[in-house]
Amino acid sequence: MEKNKSDIEQAKIQLLKSFDYIMNFSGFGHLEVDIRILKRGQKEILIRCGREHRLVLDFQEPDKVSTGSASEL
Repeated sequence: MEKNKSDIEQAKIQLLKSFDYIMNFSGFGHLEVDIRILKRGQKEILIRCGREHRLVLDFQEPDKVSTGSASEL
């Protein structure tokens, strides 16, 4: 049972590291945790930690070029 407790602590440490990683990132971050029950009394813990850069740009539509009316086509 002691090894199991150590494994749980390792998972918690990894989760906190991922959280700290996103908090220190200057962009958008995503943290997701999935836990699945497996056979033989095991659980699979999947920690997904991603980051993204978000840019906001001013955009001006180009002037529309007159191509004539539909009847001219």
